[in-house]
Amino acid sequence: MITDERWANCKGCFGIYQVSDQGRVFNARRQKMLSGTVTREGYRQVTLTLPGKRPGYHLVHALALEAFVGPRPDGFVCDHINGNRSDNRVSNLEWVTPLENVRRAIRAGRRRINPALGEAHPRSKFTKEQVQSIRARHQSGTSMRELAREYRVHLSAVWKIVKGKTWRHVAVTQQGDSQNVQLM
Repeated sequence: MITDERWANCKGCFGIYQVSDQGRVFNARRQKMLSGTVTREGYRQVTLTLPGKRPGYHLVHALALEAFVGPRPDGFVCDHINGNRSDNRVSNLEWVTPLENVRRAIRAGRRRINPALGEAHPRSKFTKEQVQSIRARHQSGTSMRELAREYRVHLSAVWKIVKGKTWRHVAVTQQGDSQNVQLM
């Protein structure tokens, strides 16, 4: 048992549930600690049943921050300072902007700056040469629908290539020639 653990009522739970500054959740009505589950993203969650409502999942880090720090400011998210999503101690949590959360993840190596582009992307359906051909042929008058049929992809995939929504790192010059462009 943790000796210096502090407890507070979970916000909006009518005193039924309490959360500790160590990130543990307790059902005061049943006198039972909740074990919860872990989401696919690695966050601990618990199921809380409130009077007149259906049971719902609640992320433990949000419960702890709201109980000990205060309500979530508009547009903010919870950051695990040490990057460990299962460490829900209040001393390891803080409200930050989504941009700051991403910057911290990049600095800590938990998120890549430039995800895989083009053929290097695991779900890529095209090669650079095919993209160049699609753009050049469309500029020469071939319809997007015809190109989609030929490459056996949805029309939207060809549209996104032609309009530069995807494969932006392969730019099109005025003559229709494609070239590589460095993205920031």
